[in-house]
Amino acid sequence: MNQAVLLYALKHNAHRTRVGSTVRYMDAWRQVSEVLFAVTPPEILPFELRKQLLLETVRLLLRKVSLHQDVCQI
Repeated sequence: MNQAVLLYALKHNAHRTRVGSTVRYMDAWRQVSEVLFAVTPPEILPFELRKQLLLETVRLLLRKVSLHQDVCQI
């Protein structure tokens, strides 16, 4: 019984660590994107290029998180 509780606690802590890491990873990219897109003048980064970069960044991040979740479920 005690071993089952300890095993559950270990698995739960590992899951919380993975989730926390993912949250910090996404927040770091949010901050980078916010600074990049808020500070860069339109003359350097026109609207269409800005939109393209933003969409590509989101696509890459979603793929990375999806792959991470798939690995965690295995």
